[in-house]
Amino acid sequence: MKGQTMNKSLGKKRIKFEVRWEKLGEQVKYYRLGRDLLQKDLAEMVGTTVNTISRLEIGAIGCSLEMLLSLCEALQVSPDALLSGNYNMLYSPYYEHFCEMKGVIQEHLTASLQEFFENLPEKKKEREAEEQPPRS
Repeated sequence: MKGQTMNKSLGKKRIKFEVRWEKLGEQVKYYRLGRDLLQKDLAEMVGTTVNTISRLEIGAIGCSLEMLLSLCEALQVSPDALLSGNYNMLYSPYYEHFCEMKGVIQEHLTASLQEFFENLPEKKKEREAEEQPPRS
């Protein structure tokens, strides 16, 4: 699979960069083998199939941002290490983009958690009402 140009909207700013899926696949395999993991092990860790990991490693398919972050967590590497083999984030061509994505993801997570905790008292009352036996 050839490189794919991706346009992502991060707030008001749009970024454009090319993802080389073959490079990503090479790096996934490199780090997987370095951690003595089978494709099956990695697939279980990131919640996908062995076939997906196999196809990803040969560059036949790409992956979503969520999958990329799951792979990074499982392999204990930065997204940049998988995307370009660059081991120093400060010199990465993607550094600025990852910082922006991190900020956007953090904002969404904060808003979701705030909404969850604001609705918690209502949910508790609903649960208590459901648990009470019906009145005769």
